[in-house]
Amino acid sequence: MKNHAVAAEVSASQPPILGNSHSPAYVSEVERAEPGPTKRIRQPLGRDGYVLYLDFDGVLHHENVRISHTGGPFIEAPERYTLFQHAELLASLLRPYPDVLIVLSTSWAVRYGVTAAAKKLPPELQSRVIGGTFHNRYMQKQEFLDTHRGRQVAADVFRRQPRDWLALDDDEEGWHPAHLSHFVQTHMYEGISAPAVLGNFTKKLEAMCKPQKTPSTR
Repeated sequence: MKNHAVAAEVSASQPPILGNSHSPAYVSEVERAEPGPTKRIRQPLGRDGYVLYLDFDGVLHHENVRISHTGGPFIEAPERYTLFQHAELLASLLRPYPDVLIVLSTSWAVRYGVTAAAKKLPPELQSRVIGGTFHNRYMQKQEFLDTHRGRQVAADVFRRQPRDWLALDDDEEGWHPAHLSHFVQTHMYEGISAPAVLGNFTKKLEAMCKPQKTPSTR
């Protein structure tokens, strides 16, 4: 269910969006008061934290996801591939790092909303989700879908200002050279379970979350 697949399905028959990144669960309670009695600016969750930008297709399962209007999403691939078959693997990889938060960069969050998309994940991952890269209050859906994933993530990083971040995605297009150290390209069929991908992600995750040594004073 890549961006182009979702874009092709935008029609009058499309089911309604079930949620969005501005539902109460995904908006920071920290608000910065501006001059005037009522004006406040909401600070995005994840600021100064560790954020993982998570795609679904080609990451947590085979990339060839189709949508049936009667049965919902399904994978068109050999039977050994199932939806979210690597979600528990991701949960186990993140378990040593409880401070890592998740922002959904998947087109599932555009189609169904962040709340509904997050519910597809195991509870252990659901509890980490703080929002998505698409914000229907501020963005035009089609314009967002026409933008490369790397640029979508870069815009959210600029807005959210995390301390550090990583992105899991099987699409290598649109990533700025300065962001490649944050990007882990997954296998389009095997997702994060491919040995080379698993090794690369584990290494980068550990490096991101490794406690920073404070300089000694004498």
